[in-house]
Amino acid sequence: MSRTRPFYFEGRLPVSKSLFIRHAICQSYASNFKASKKDACEDIRSVISGLAALKNKKVIDCGEAATVLRFLALRASREIGTYVITGSRRLMERPHSELKNIFSNLKVKYEFGDQKINIISDGWKNPGAEIFVDRTISSQFASSLLLNSWNLDFPLKISWKGETVSDGYWAMSLAVVLAMGMDVTCKRNSIEILANQKPNGTPIFEPDMSSAFAVAALAAAGGQCRILNFPEESLQPDADFVDVLKAMGVSVSRKKNVLSVVGNENILPIEINLRNSPDMFPVLAVLCAFARGKSRLWGAPHLVYKESNRLNRVFELLEKIGRGFEPLLDGAIIHGKPFDHENDNRFSISYDSGSDHRLVMAACVARQFGFNIRIDSVSAVDKSFPQFKEIIQLW
Repeated sequence: MSRTRPFYFEGRLPVSKSLFIRHAICQSYASNFKASKKDACEDIRSVISGLAALKNKKVIDCGEAATVLRFLALRASREIGTYVITGSRRLMERPHSELKNIFSNLKVKYEFGDQKINIISDGWKNPGAEIFVDRTISSQFASSLLLNSWNLDFPLKISWKGETVSDGYWAMSLAVVLAMGMDVTCKRNSIEILANQKPNGTPIFEPDMSSAFAVAALAAAGGQCRILNFPEESLQPDADFVDVLKAMGVSVSRKKNVLSVVGNENILPIEINLRNSPDMFPVLAVLCAFARGKSRLWGAPHLVYKESNRLNRVFELLEKIGRGFEPLLDGAIIHGKPFDHENDNRFSISYDSGSDHRLVMAACVARQFGFNIRIDSVSAVDKSFPQFKEIIQLW
């Protein structure tokens, strides 16, 4: 199906799943943790269900959510007992070996199986030295260690060295624990956490910026949107999309807490390092495919470890819509051109999203530009943004 009319959206967007999950982990160390799964995305539902399963010593199923698995694995290891964590085959194939390093430092026993992790714990033991965490593939392992360092009877020092990725998400984790009252000492390559700290602060909640970018990109492709609960400042790295769209010549304006985006046919190419905001790559790559000139997106080699190999999946989509590109190990050079109403829509296209929510959103942007494209596994967006299905029905 190709678009039949300009896109239009006006409304509020759901809470940031990244912030919610971080706060849920912190608040699980207090006695007053409560959360509702009503209208929540799958990742939020997974962390709520997982914390309940942990409390009742049942199997903790993380579904497709790597963040949930990495955070709940260390959360479970804080408790005395044996715990089983499961997930989809793709989830268990993603890199989790850094958990083994952390478990070993904290004297936690573990067994990694085909589609499960067994954790046999007597609680964390004082490592007697700093714990070095690898941040070259993901920031989530260091974040998980930080978020789970409440109520310790010993101080803890987390260190890292070399290249790091997704620094914005590490900064988000730090902001969350600070908001919840944690006292830490930050240095360039380490953080020190005092013993005997309890969460007693106020959670920070914002609308999800990755979802906002998907909606704004649909408007940029042909239409307009008004996001009503848009924050003046955000902890989320993907909030950079506002400046990115402006740089691409898209009309973007803010008035109080309303973000307005109006599309045009003269999208400009862009060069941008996505090291801190890799989730923007699929949707941004499609926008660049319709820009007037060459764009370069780089800095995100960790895209291959996401819900799918997002580099290869995006390359496949660019090929399907007939746009030239040069693959990079950490992104792509994209040779964009505006939609050609005579030639671009002569044939229908079928695109396999690999059940990756970000790829579904990217393909929907290509469809909004005018391509007659059938997208497989649209329900994959339930992972982060189930309301997206209702929004695309407005076309």
